[in-house]
Amino acid sequence: MHYDVTIGIPVYQAEDYIRKMMESALAQHYPSIEYLLIDDGSTDKSSDIIREIKSTHPRGEDIHLIARPQNMGVSQTRNQIIDE
Repeated sequence: MHYDVTIGIPVYQAEDYIRKMMESALAQHYPSIEYLLIDDGSTDKSSDIIREIKSTHPRGEDIHLIARPQNMGVSQTRNQIIDE
């Protein structure tokens, strides 16, 4: 699917606030938004929370999660968001 806007979000050890952040991002009313999250090797439940939101939220099909096996740093994560 083609999106007009991509909200790219680097994620690392964010389980304490990822739900609130996702609720805020998903509250946007613009219809053509992709939510691209890159989990940069988190060892907490950040990816699990994102997957739960993806499976239950009406805009879940617009949420895309890429989980890296190890932490590569925020600069490489941001670059990957741009590449995607």
